[in-house]
Amino acid sequence: MNLIKILQSIILFPAFIAVVWTSAAGAQDVLVTGVADSSATSKRKGLITEWLGNEITLESSGRARQVDADKVIEIQTTWPDTYQTAIDLLQQKRFADAIGPLQSAINAETRPWAQRAMAGKLIECYLATGNEGLAVDEFVAITRADPQTRFYKLAPLPWVSTVANGGPGQNARAWMESADPVERLMGAAWALSGPERSSAITVLKDLAGDSHASIAALAKSQLWRTESVSAKPDTVRRWQAELQVMPRPVRAGAYLMLADAQSRNQMQEEAALNLMRIAILHPEQHGLAAAALYRCAKLRQNAGHLDESRTLWTEIQRNYRDTLWAKQASAHLTESNSNN
Repeated sequence: MNLIKILQSIILFPAFIAVVWTSAAGAQDVLVTGVADSSATSKRKGLITEWLGNEITLESSGRARQVDADKVIEIQTTWPDTYQTAIDLLQQKRFADAIGPLQSAINAETRPWAQRAMAGKLIECYLATGNEGLAVDEFVAITRADPQTRFYKLAPLPWVSTVANGGPGQNARAWMESADPVERLMGAAWALSGPERSSAITVLKDLAGDSHASIAALAKSQLWRTESVSAKPDTVRRWQAELQVMPRPVRAGAYLMLADAQSRNQMQEEAALNLMRIAILHPEQHGLAAAALYRCAKLRQNAGHLDESRTLWTEIQRNYRDTLWAKQASAHLTESNSNN
């Protein structure tokens, strides 16, 4: 397996076609949609009045039409000036600097759907800068307004020990008793490493059977945190099968837990590939992607693939420079260079 070639795919070829947000000069909004089995596109003009789940409501000539958001490749609308500033900073991976402009843009915006779209970007920034508590609050607010939100991919859950003590803090216990399944998920996940562990496991087991597929998948993946250290090969095989039926946008944490269990069962190649999948398929989870690449680099180093590990250290140092993993990668590179 040549992980360097896979790494190149991270940099050059995004896994999914992301929606492009651009500013519109006129009063109308424009949805650019793809055409099935074709490279052609079509444009629909009107006023976007709502975006709930995967359904965008576009009003035109007094009529409201529902558009499948999965088919939309570009949205042209009017944004607050500070939003474009934030997007420019995000493209440079300056997450901390983008927080202020995003907050200003949200405050200046009056359209609820647009506020939620910008709040999604704000969650990315909070997660990338270690502000998990703020990310949790923002995420819960989004799901209250839109229970079927497309932002479950950004669910701010603890997957690595470095963030296990963040999240809702003192609210964790109260949230575990909430009627809101998202609050229960947040509370239980963040309480899993503390004195409320037993209660948290009970809540997560209940949520693993939730009718909302994303909530059920995230709860199940969080339960894997309690087993990954002791998981045997049969457990690994079961997890592999269960992961394949989870909604694709929420698989990042499951890939990490599966890779951890695989590495402990001498399945190093499989573990490395699943760690790479996080960075390739879930770039919006910036901190988690950095952690995954770091673990992958360690696996490749331990397997004697030193060139690949150095390539991964360099990738982390360059594209994840605001994370603690970049500092550790830099130390590994210094040590590697001194040994050559």
